[in-house]
Amino acid sequence: MFLLSADYWQVKKIKGKGRGVFAKKEINPGTVIGDYLGTVISEQREGQENEKSFYAMHCTDKLIVLPDPKQIGIHLINHACAPNCAMHSYRGHVIYFALRRIFPGEELTVNYLYDVLLCRAGECREHICRCGALNCRGNLHTPTQLIKMWEKYEAPYYRPFRNYCPARYGQNLLALDTYPRRIADIRGNELYGSSQKPPYVSLAVRLPAVSKVRALIRETGRRIYFKKIDFTVNGVSGALIIGSR
Repeated sequence: MFLLSADYWQVKKIKGKGRGVFAKKEINPGTVIGDYLGTVISEQREGQENEKSFYAMHCTDKLIVLPDPKQIGIHLINHACAPNCAMHSYRGHVIYFALRRIFPGEELTVNYLYDVLLCRAGECREHICRCGALNCRGNLHTPTQLIKMWEKYEAPYYRPFRNYCPARYGQNLLALDTYPRRIADIRGNELYGSSQKPPYVSLAVRLPAVSKVRALIRETGRRIYFKKIDFTVNGVSGALIIGSR
């Protein structure tokens, strides 16, 4: 379910990828995009759904939600290795929010957070990623250390609702009564500037602290070019600044 007004997004077909969600207007950093809703299912049914199980979302330890792929919802937001949106645990639900400023025409993307260590035989080869990011891993699976970093920062929001399951199997997970409009930056998410826009130019004579670089990428939505030292920052991962000359 989209919580963001339809004035800001549209669903379009993408050659070789199916459907995707694109920004029609500029989206501010932290903006809540929507709630991941669908039918509540068991782990057994998830294993029987074959291709549909690709859309299954583990919201809590007790709650698995399977949306209808034919319906419009945030389940249509595709994976990217340098996404501009992120998943966030909120009152037992999973909501998506904008990691950084998103520009008109950009595809909304999210890291699916499939742990590479949980791949069944051949899955990594089958789950091909064509996101085109500079750091594209070639498949939809994320290194375990990045999963653990995300879990560490999400734990305070996830743990109080880890046994939450408000509906029986076969029933729909209903929308909450209220939602936040904005989510503050959560350091457990990798953050990358847009590769479709020119970098923001900084005249700083040295690289600032990671927190300041992160804040600048989040606010501008862009990679950061430090002109005085001829260095372009593409993104931030934990305590690491990722870039090149």
